[in-house]
Amino acid sequence: MARIAVFSKYFGYNVGGAERSMLALMRALEAEGHEIVAYVNRTPKHYGAGERRFELPGSWVVREFSLPVDWTRFRFVEYLLCRVALQGIMRGMQDVDQLYSYGTLAPGVLRGFPRKRVYLVRDEYGLGWNRNYYKGFRALVQRLYFLVEVPFRMVWMRDLRKVASSSELIANSCFIAAGLEQLAPASSIRIIPPQIDAAQLTDEYERAPLIPPGRRGVVAVGDNILKGGDIVRRVARLMPERRFYLFDRKYTVPVVDGNMTFMPWQSQAGVLYRYADMVMVASRVNEAFPRVVVEAQALGIPVVASHRGGLPEAIADPSMLVEAIEDPEEWVKKIRENINIIGGRVERSERNA
Repeated sequence: MARIAVFSKYFGYNVGGAERSMLALMRALEAEGHEIVAYVNRTPKHYGAGERRFELPGSWVVREFSLPVDWTRFRFVEYLLCRVALQGIMRGMQDVDQLYSYGTLAPGVLRGFPRKRVYLVRDEYGLGWNRNYYKGFRALVQRLYFLVEVPFRMVWMRDLRKVASSSELIANSCFIAAGLEQLAPASSIRIIPPQIDAAQLTDEYERAPLIPPGRRGVVAVGDNILKGGDIVRRVARLMPERRFYLFDRKYTVPVVDGNMTFMPWQSQAGVLYRYADMVMVASRVNEAFPRVVVEAQALGIPVVASHRGGLPEAIADPSMLVEAIEDPEEWVKKIRENINIIGGRVERSERNA
């Protein structure tokens, strides 16, 4: 069996779906008999990562690393400034047989690795896409931001193409796989949808405080333009009779504004779904295969979602997809038609409470 290393800026921290999916994949590989070497950023500076470190299996080898810069903006500039350091990390992997990596920094550590390389693409950014989803003045600012990064992105794209053409590629949806086929037509591509720990999710859900039916409502995750936070607000204004909960890392305490409640991000996903009669995924960005859809459906909670990216693959009921995502009336129609379809998991939990 092989010694497999996993590397990413935030691997080992509970900051997003990609990290939870990668943790599940590494556990599955260990169950097959492989040895896992986890490279973990010693001092991540964003998303509250330092307080959300996973307790990794004791059987794994954990090696910490540091980066010369750690930014959330100007990611291609960050890549160039970290490029030499990433090669240094790679050169310390002489005892590793396979290297799995994802995220913006992945090309920097995968390039030059002399044995089996696996590049995992979790979103459209991993395909090299750099799309502007903003409107008006904010769209102009975003274009200027992209312009500043052009020379740095060129270096990153060169490294990405080289890595993609010489690595095994893993996509988390057919949508992402199609993008990889265009990026690296000759490379081997596997599709591994996000894995969820259904038992753990159910345990978190059932242990979370029970929310009475009158206080539950429509739950959305991500208060930004890419995730459609503004769409959620507009829909909420048209449905004053219904509660809406919008979860995001920027909130540290619940903030109530009419029928909208802005909620802190939850490290335990099951807690979030206690608030949900329905989950709304109003993404403008081309989601690959959102965990929130899979998790909600596993708990029997209906999902209404944008007809974008890999969302049609993830959603169980295609009639719950919204084509005209900028039209709040379309969302209102879907929600009002289906809000009373509460899944069996919710009903069973209430009976057992």
